[in-house]
Formats: sequence, structure tokens, C-alpha cells
Amino acid sequence: MTDGRAGRLEEFKVFLDALKSVEGPDHLNNDEKRKFKSGLTVTDRKFFDHMVKKTRSGDPQQHAKERAVVFHLLSHFEMEFCVTSSGLIEKIEGTLCPYVADLRDERGVREHLVGLLMGRLSKGEIRLNSTSLGSLLREAGLSIERLRNLRVLPETMAKLSRDRLSRIGYRHEKDVREVPCWPKGKPVLLITGESGAGKTWQLGKYLEECVETRRTATLIEVHGAKTTEDILARAARNIWQEGLGETSEQSLIAVSNFLPKINPDIPIPLLTVVVDGIQDVYVARDLIRQNWMKWGMRLILTVPNTVARTLERTDSETVHVHRIVDFCIDELDALLKKHGQQWADLPPDLKKLLCKPILAGLFLEAVLKLL
Repeated sequence: MTDGRAGRLEEFKVFLDALKSVEGPDHLNNDEKRKFKSGLTVTDRKFFDHMVKKTRSGDPQQHAKERAVVFHLLSHFEMEFCVTSSGLIEKIEGTLCPYVADLRDERGVREHLVGLLMGRLSKGEIRLNSTSLGSLLREAGLSIERLRNLRVLPETMAKLSRDRLSRIGYRHEKDVREVPCWPKGKPVLLITGESGAGKTWQLGKYLEECVETRRTATLIEVHGAKTTEDILARAARNIWQEGLGETSEQSLIAVSNFLPKINPDIPIPLLTVVVDGIQDVYVARDLIRQNWMKWGMRLILTVPNTVARTLERTDSETVHVHRIVDFCIDELDALLKKHGQQWADLPPDLKKLLCKPILAGLFLEAVLKLL
């Protein structure tokens, strides 16, 4: 890499391309000759042997290895000319960007890394293996595990969501309802119904589908996060810290801008934020009016019927409302069969009563205790 011009290097470039296309130096062309410089017109294989001889160390014991070392170095050698310092800095900082612990601090990390390298080189030649290189990068403030964590982010968030769902009583194997319908053109889904109708279980059903399709989602319970700012901060913390293993604080907007930079192929939506238990229409409205489409994200809220009706009137272009009603006969029968019961065996008044999901759950818990 140099700020100078290339000069007459055409034959050398062809030689390097040939090196990269063969398995070893013995496979290089040994018939056709090239003029590499005045007085040196040889085949590719002869030129390679010439370079090995010129770079040979004085230790005879190393001679056997040197041919393989030179081949490895040359087959990975790249030349870049007319390089400017500003262009090089931009390229380096772009390379560092996916690993910088504090977003937008690429310049500071680059300068720190250069300082660390200069400090080590001042003591003489250094050789870095994967362990020492990792230690150096971490010391410079780089998060080298971030890309690895990003690849498994859907699975990491799925485990966190399952743990939270388990604590509030959701059981995937007992769920008999379908995944809620959600049109692609609507960034917000409102799940609504009477108390005990199974709104939280519908969230669970959607999150299980996210697991199966490797989509990233995070579940937030309203307890302790009752304002829009609290909820957005909790969502960002879930992804950035719990999902990606970072220690810094980032906003949800910063995360939405950053994830596509470190992985341009990341699927959209980047994230679905799932919030259970919103009661206040003003908080709900403020949440759904965030710029979810621009962020590449989607939002699900469980809300009472009154809140859903209000938002459906005022924000119909943004929200899709999914209303939960009592179990139909097929759903109730499927649920009973999972517990060794039959809908047809129940008395008429109990059949009607058990169409209420919360009552059906209580009934089956009582049955299990008697068995």
C-alpha cells in the first residue's frame, strides 16, 4: 500500500494472479516465460524459486519451510497504489466500525490501537497469534465477539423470551390457537380482548413463530417500564446488552442504525418489540407513533378493548387490531384432548363456561390435581 503510482508491474500482477489460482508452487507454469525485469525473463515457477532464494535466511534448517512460507505470503499479497491518508483512515475506521464497543467512536479506537501497536513494536519484532491478537483488540476497546453474537441473536432472544413467558405461565405445548394475523403493511399489531381471554398467550404464540423462522423479537412486561422512554430503553437494553453481550448503553434508534451496517444482509424487520399489559391509551398512542417503519422494526401491544377501539379510529393506517374472543368448539376440544378430556363428555353448562380461556385453564388445573 503506497501513495505512489503502480509503474510497470503488469507481469508481476499476472504472476500474483497465477499464484492465487494454484494449490502450490509446483503447479505454477514452467513453460511460458515472462520478462519480469531487464535480465530476468523466466517462467513463473523459476521466478518463484528466484524469490525464495533472494529471501532465504542463513539457517539451513529453515530452508525446507521457506518455500511454503513464501508461497503463503505471495498468494495473499495485495498491492494498492495512489493511497491517500484520508482514504486509508476512512477504510480502517470502516473496518473497525462493526467491533467498536461505543458506537461512533471509530476514530478514538483507531488512534488507541495505533498507539498500542507502536508501543509493542518499540520493543522489537512481534508475532501475534489468535490469542494475543484478541487480547490486543480487546485492550483497544473492540468487541470481537459482536458479529458472532449477532449471528445467534434470534436464538438468544428466543431463550430470553421463553424464560419470561414461562414465568407468567405460558405453555407452548398447551396452546391451541393460531398465530395472530398481521398484514405486512401495518407496523403495529394490537392484541385486544376481555381480561382472561388469552392476550398474553397470543404473544407467546407469535414469539414461538419467531423462534421457528429465526426472527428476532423481545418481550417486555410493563411492570417497571410504564412510559414510552422506559419501554424503548428496555427494548434497546434487551437487544444490545442481553442479546449481543455489550456493556454500553445505546438507544433503540442507534441500534436500528447500527445493525444493518455490521450485517447488510440482516432481515427486515430487524426486531419486533412485544409489550404485554399496556393499559394507558396515551402511552399506547405514543408508542405506536414512533417511527417503526424507518427503524426497520415492528411493535406488538396487548391492550384493553377500549384502548384498541380508540387507536383503531385515530391510527388506522398504522395499526392492525387482532381481537381475541372465547374459545370456539374446535379450540376447546383440542385443549381438552391435550389433557385427556373430551368436549362431548362435558355437561352443556360446563361446555359454555369453559369457552372462557381463563376458566378453561383453571378447570384443567383442577382436573390434573385430581388425577
